[in-house]
Amino acid sequence: MTTENPETRGDLPSDHPTPPTGRGKTSYLEHLREGRQKAGPGYRHYTQARKQGIPMVFCWYDGRHIAGIIAKDGGYTFTLKTNKGRLVVDKTDLQFAYRAQSYGAVTQAIRLDERVRSLKNPPVKEIAQRHAIPDETLQQCQQEGKRLRLTMRGGEVLEGRIEWFGAYDIKLELATGKSVVVFRHAVYSHAVVK
Repeated sequence: MTTENPETRGDLPSDHPTPPTGRGKTSYLEHLREGRQKAGPGYRHYTQARKQGIPMVFCWYDGRHIAGIIAKDGGYTFTLKTNKGRLVVDKTDLQFAYRAQSYGAVTQAIRLDERVRSLKNPPVKEIAQRHAIPDETLQQCQQEGKRLRLTMRGGEVLEGRIEWFGAYDIKLELATGKSVVVFRHAVYSHAVVK
């Protein structure tokens, strides 16, 4: 993983719109029962980041990352404002994302599984071929405050407590107190840590 701090590279635009008003929290399973497929917690998270102009770091499978502000969430893509202009990124090419201000604390918490990294796993486009984590497992971990260890397809190992989860994302609070949003399609394996 690259260790250069994206905040010091100038990747972060300084235009920050005023924050929107907050919304109530809804669990993912409640969200599904209510039939609000698009407005899940991940969608709300990225909409808030876009509206507030929050600088984020997005991480690819090979350890590369880029800092930018979400200009548009196109469902399957993000359009990012970076120091090099606009960049359209397919979400399935990404493993996880976090706030740029958390860069040091997040990179400190990431371990690397060299065996998984050496496999050079590509993004998995076919849903049936992705590693599945049952929603019930995630809900139980969240309710009981258990930690979840996720090994990503690129070999990064993230461990933390679940803040929220949805159909496409899991937000983990790491031991450093900072959070990472993991794209579920990029998970290689998972384990519940007692």
